[in-house]
Amino acid sequence: MLLFYTGGFGWGKPVETSGLYYKNRKRDTLLVAILPSVVNLLLGMVFLGVYVNFGGNVNAHVANILNYLCFYNVGIAVYNLVPVSPMDCVKVLSVVLPANKYYSYLQYEKMIQMIFLFLLFLGFFGNIFGTITYGVIQFLGHLFFIL
Repeated sequence: MLLFYTGGFGWGKPVETSGLYYKNRKRDTLLVAILPSVVNLLLGMVFLGVYVNFGGNVNAHVANILNYLCFYNVGIAVYNLVPVSPMDCVKVLSVVLPANKYYSYLQYEKMIQMIFLFLLFLGFFGNIFGTITYGVIQFLGHLFFIL
């Protein structure tokens, strides 16, 4: 509801970047594509750490919000690593794949995108993404917070 009162605050728009302005095009394109997922993983770790350290001492609603914030941040990071067109991993493919393989992938980009969206809307990926997200959260918990 707050979004409607603030005049559109929070309505994200994609930011176009151009590799022409980078000093090292491959490295900087890779950094621009990977950093949103890294930031989401870091935010997930922060919320997981706050949940683990203070979750039992605060209100149940606050603990639930921290749990959801951790899950959604890690989930967005996992979802962005899928190599389908609007996600960031396609730019990673442009850096790590040879040019002829990447352009052959781009020939089928719209078809891959339509199949992915069709399977996503049918609910095919719900359990897969949930399992991967919970696995990443468990790994981060064992690695940093010893759950």
